[in-house]
Order: sequence, then structure tokens, then C-alpha cells
Amino acid sequence: MKDESLRRHLWAVPFEIVMLAGVFVTFAKHDYFHLLTALFTFTVSFVPFIFERLFKVRLPSLLQVSYVAFVFGTMFVGEVWGVYARLPWWDDAAHFLSGLLVGMGVILWLSLLEYKNKLPKLPGWLLAIFTACFMAAIAVLWEVCEFSSDQIFGTFSQGADLVDTMWDIILGSSGGVVMGILFALHARKKRVIGVSKAVEEFRRFNR
Repeated sequence: MKDESLRRHLWAVPFEIVMLAGVFVTFAKHDYFHLLTALFTFTVSFVPFIFERLFKVRLPSLLQVSYVAFVFGTMFVGEVWGVYARLPWWDDAAHFLSGLLVGMGVILWLSLLEYKNKLPKLPGWLLAIFTACFMAAIAVLWEVCEFSSDQIFGTFSQGADLVDTMWDIILGSSGGVVMGILFALHARKKRVIGVSKAVEEFRRFNR
């Protein structure tokens, strides 16, 4: 399990090399805010590997690729490279993609519980609603964290703009809705590109 998890994590190394380089560059520039951001993104890129070790599960390759690419493209490219400031739509895309990613995680969790008979067979529409509501709760919680950071540490995460905050919640929730619909289709025995393969792979890995 250990060697296999490490081997399946190797594809993430190029991303992590870039993020580690960002740590040294920001330190050399005495840019300590972006130094902490680069260090944080580098650290959390190992979450799939650590998660597998702690919980003795194997994650689908699609989920691992999506996660590290998301961390790299949002927190590192967006913040450390300053893309958020140059491309306003980058933040909107990040919130929508976060909904897709969290939604995929919920789908795998529910499908595994159902597969192991720890969850009764539920209709697809109910699974879709739960997935969408779970992501909506995460989106709201994220905005609460950003608001708290702005108030306590003087950051400017929300830009003092209620409209921006609401759009972030809407976009994040929309990603959850999309994944919920795809999950409902999968539950009705329809082949959904990406979702069906990830669910089948996750179940096969964790029998």
C-alpha cells in the first residue's frame, strides 16, 4: 500500500517542484505572505497521499489529478503568481471547479457506503440533492472563513463586496449541482464519462 500510494503520487511531482521553487523565490524576495501561501499549497498537495495512508483507502487517479491541479491552479497560480488580480474570471472558475471537486468526493463517499451496505439503496434524485446541499454548505463555510480572515488578519479575500461573495457561493454551489445531476444519472445506470469510471475504480480499489 505504501509503495503503491507513493508510486501513484509521482505524477504530482512536477507541480510540487514548481510550488517548492515558489517557496524559495518568495523567501528571497522577503514576500512573506506569498511565502506562506506557496508553502501551504506545497504542503496540501500531499493530502491525497496522506489520506490514503491514514484511512487505508485508494483514491481514483482522476480525483488525485483533479485535486493537485486544482490546488496548483487556484492557490498557487492564482495567488502567488497574481493571476487573480490580472484575470478576474479566474476566481469565478476556481469556485465552480471547487464545487465539481468536492461533489466528486461526496459521490465517491456515498457510493462506497452504498457498495459496502453501510447505506441503504437511495433514489438518484435524493443522492443528487444531498451532493448539491453538501457543496452549498461548504461554499458558505468557505465564505465565512474568508470573512473571518478579513476581519481578524486584515486580508482582502472578499474585496469588501457582497456581490462577489454571493457569486462565489452561487458558483461553488452550481458545481455541486452539476455533480449531483451526474451522480443521479450514474445511479440510474447511465454511463457518465469520468464519474462512472471514478466510482467503479474507487469501489474496485476498496473492496
